[in-house]
Amino acid sequence: MVPLRALPSALLVLLSAACATAPSSGGPAPSGSGSEAPRAAQDRTEPVTGLLVMAHGGSEEWNAAVEEAVAPLRDRVATSIAWGMANPHTLQASLDELSARGVDRVAVVRMFLSGDSFLDQTEWYFGLTDERPRYFVLMHHAASDPGARNPLRHDLRIATHLDGLLDSEEAGRVLRARARSAADPDRRSSVLFLAHGAGDDAEDGRIRARVEEFVAPLREEGFGSVWAETLREDWEEPRAEVEPRLRAWMDGRTAEGDEVIVVPVRLTGFGPYAEVFGEREYRAEAGLLPHAEIATWVARTADRVSCGEGWGPIVADRCRRVVAQPEGPSTSP
Repeated sequence: MVPLRALPSALLVLLSAACATAPSSGGPAPSGSGSEAPRAAQDRTEPVTGLLVMAHGGSEEWNAAVEEAVAPLRDRVATSIAWGMANPHTLQASLDELSARGVDRVAVVRMFLSGDSFLDQTEWYFGLTDERPRYFVLMHHAASDPGARNPLRHDLRIATHLDGLLDSEEAGRVLRARARSAADPDRRSSVLFLAHGAGDDAEDGRIRARVEEFVAPLREEGFGSVWAETLREDWEEPRAEVEPRLRAWMDGRTAEGDEVIVVPVRLTGFGPYAEVFGEREYRAEAGLLPHAEIATWVARTADRVSCGEGWGPIVADRCRRVVAQPEGPSTSP
């Protein structure tokens, strides 16, 4: 298979009837999923496409929210979730599971806010690049495993995507919906959209700018103040500069009589934001999950990856016209 980055930048690929096949599926559903694969998959002779969803994972609530977003796909395609930050052990287990279920090729959906998150490590493990990462993010027992830095063992064709959830319109719709649903109709509301952020100034600026794009429409809807900010929570010095500004903004809005709403720009949970604001009075909203829009993003991204490879759609009835990106992720041969 030709890597996507090798295609001309202006090429419009209209996938024809060969790509407009019925959704790919294969093998029995993962154990514990409570579903069975379509019967047609058992008699098919053409290659079978499976879906691997990469997700950070965490608490039971976090994992359940991811499972909810993936659940609609389990009846349509052999599906596995690999938890962790590109964890080689969970990735290998997912590939082994999909292979055992008759899958020949795998569309990988990386459920991370940033498309850059663990991308070099992911491509190395799957054999999509010969360039070894300069460093590895390895947690728990993987850090002491000498084989945890080697490419994974498989004979599958694999493809993934470059973009993250923050590059999607689904994320914007969820964030705006959180603010609207939390606002008190009898009181003016101000909203803070607070993201994790990055250590690099340029990357952090890009994150803020993207969130700003999402939330700007709310300023025309009667909110008192709408602010997009990053805490830069894993970097001590930048965070120390941000925290006083956040508290001052909240104090100012409260003094004006506004109800203050804090919407976390993260997959699940509220992160460390309660520590930042202490005993101040505000309304804490949920992150992007759970929400039906994120399930839509997973399905759309799975189709986009699979159709981009000419494998046919996973969920949709046919492939849509797609624009090939010269800087797209490589795919296995």
